[in-house]
Amino acid sequence: MNFIPARALWLALAASLAGAPLRAQASGHTVHGVVRDTSGKAIEGAEVLLQSPKKSVFTDAAGRFRLDSLPAKSVRLTIRRIGFIVVHPQVNVPQRPGDTLVVTTMPAPQLLAPIVVTTEHRGIRGVVGDTAYRPLKGVLIELLGSRLEDSTNEQGRFAFENLKRGNYMMRVSHGAYFAQVISVDLTKSGKEYSILLTPYSAGVYDWANTNAGVMALADLATRLAMEARQTRMTAEELARYGETAVCDIPRLRAVIKNPTILVRGSIWARRDAAPRSDSPNGLCSWTADQIELIEWGNDPCTESAKTIARVLGLFCGPRRRIGSEPNGPWITLWPKG
Repeated sequence: MNFIPARALWLALAASLAGAPLRAQASGHTVHGVVRDTSGKAIEGAEVLLQSPKKSVFTDAAGRFRLDSLPAKSVRLTIRRIGFIVVHPQVNVPQRPGDTLVVTTMPAPQLLAPIVVTTEHRGIRGVVGDTAYRPLKGVLIELLGSRLEDSTNEQGRFAFENLKRGNYMMRVSHGAYFAQVISVDLTKSGKEYSILLTPYSAGVYDWANTNAGVMALADLATRLAMEARQTRMTAEELARYGETAVCDIPRLRAVIKNPTILVRGSIWARRDAAPRSDSPNGLCSWTADQIELIEWGNDPCTESAKTIARVLGLFCGPRRRIGSEPNGPWITLWPKG
């Protein structure tokens, strides 16, 4: 019988252990990035998240970050920090040698969540004030989906009486303050709101008061009035899912496959006409608690007013459809804030 010397066994074992980390390291790729504001200043402490594989890191004092051991495919990141808008850049892995993903975000208004209570009367009432708890007169309250609007009185109060059950989006705006858009799920009971508006400051993102915001909300109002209730979920319905990724909400997972994703009425991620098993699911970049309202459908051309088809560049004729966007499922996310 031939025996292998103990020294030879030890050298073989050491060589195998030393080689293991090298092989593991070679199995993944690294993404380098930097996060800045619109003035070019580095943003320290921003969280950089990846849903699959699950990873999370924070930017350093120079705004830089790195994600290691990533598979070779296109991935979408979520980058967030209190006081800034959440951004979702997409990056191809591996990066080209020397490349750095540069992510720019901008300050977000610090909006206070409204306080809402259920009341016996049928309708929506409320009071609007500023962050110093002073009532605001002349605030415009638009009830999207009903073509109703009201302005607050000297006590800051407004009211919409005897409304039908359904979903509404309430836009609360005043020229000197950041606008708020609030989803309302009205059942047989009424709702009473206490809303505090944040004073406007230059350089902070105020989407609801932009031209794009006004147009997108007008389209949303049309869909709320004309489309079936079962093709959307409100913040109230989403609350039970907390930090669950939108892609993992059972109701959506069951009815929507490989959709074109719109955010606030604009294309965010186009549908892949020939998806692979490793194709990124953009819905996984969002969590239920970030969303005010979700809408969806399986064909933009079946929507009554064709608002989604128009955004996608589709012409829905009686016999044919023209456009560059692949026809198929779509989903629109309306983030909070």
